[in-house]
Parts: sequence; structure tokens; C-alpha cells
Amino acid sequence: MELRAPDNRVAKAIYEALAPDNVDFPEGLSLTMRQKGNILELKFSSISKIDTLISTVDDVFEACGVGLRGLSVVAGVAH
Repeated sequence: MELRAPDNRVAKAIYEALAPDNVDFPEGLSLTMRQKGNILELKFSSISKIDTLISTVDDVFEACGVGLRGLSVVAGVAH
């Protein structure tokens, strides 16, 4: 999946916010991330139950949303 941020700094901030949580996934589930400019690439891989994968993807997207809202507040552009 690709997430397009408004600019490189926002993409980097979201990447850095997600990186510490990118550990202790359930067995058979993994996430690799890469930032390319303003694009954050997220690659989920799972050999476990689909509901576990869906829940993890949902958690990651929720964390991205929280990060974006926080950055908006800091920048004075609250949604």
C-alpha cells in the first residue's frame, strides 16, 4: 500500500512514528515500510488468519491518522 503525504517531512514523521511499533507482530504477520519522498510504502505479509491481518492494517492506519491529525495541530492547520 502507498500513503501519499503532503510533503517529505510529513512522510518522514509518520514513518518515524510507526517504526517503534513495528515490532512484536503476531506470528506469521509482518510489516515492512519504506519512505520514498512524500510516499510511505507499507507492505503487509501474513500467513495467519485474515482477521488478524485486517485488525493490524486497521491499527496501522489509525496510527497514521492520529499522526496526521497531530502534525496538523502542530502546524496550525487543524482539521
